[in-house]
Amino acid sequence: MTDVIINHAQKFGFFCNHDLLGSWQIVSHPRTPIWKLRQQKEDWLLLISDEPHLILLPEEVIAFLRWRWSTKKK
Repeated sequence: MTDVIINHAQKFGFFCNHDLLGSWQIVSHPRTPIWKLRQQKEDWLLLISDEPHLILLPEEVIAFLRWRWSTKKK
């Protein structure tokens, strides 16, 4: 499921990379990220301004990315 999430994130134009521990991270913008999604095993942690806000299931991550992409297009 991680591959599906990363593919969606890249397709929507978000930036993906591995952290030092090998977990995925998705950010809104590489220089000044407003939000980040950080992989934690099967779940994902949503950070806004580096403050943790929610733990998301993989399906919720895809819905969040789709929503952010749709608002980014406007």
